[in-house]
Amino acid sequence: MTLDFYNSEETKLLAALTDANPGMPEYEQLLRNLNSLTVVAVNSIDAMERLACYEEDHAEDGLKLIPLTPVEPVKDEPPVPAITFDELKERFTSAAQSGVPVKSIINNLGYNKLSEIPPDRYHDALAALAEAEATS
Repeated sequence: MTLDFYNSEETKLLAALTDANPGMPEYEQLLRNLNSLTVVAVNSIDAMERLACYEEDHAEDGLKLIPLTPVEPVKDEPPVPAITFDELKERFTSAAQSGVPVKSIINNLGYNKLSEIPPDRYHDALAALAEAEATS
């Protein structure tokens, strides 16, 4: 359970308590529910703190704790090299000379001329070019 869940439940219980009359059975039940929620929240925080301390104390042992919730590993992707306009122009010129319909590729990207393509779309342009070359 997350802290947001506890906060949400606490807010609901406190709102219900303000509407209930002290001494009534429903009031007493709401107080017990609020107490239970608080105990669970405190125990959860305590368990997380103990786990963090355990991990710190045993980090050098090479122990790995498996989280209860699966965590996707972070994949380090190599940086994409920057492409200059001259490189883009050279690739499109070469493709045009080979009979690839480069004008339609540029138009499909939403531009009228190669020089209109912004640098952040150069990789998209080259990908579209490579696809067209593969089908030609």
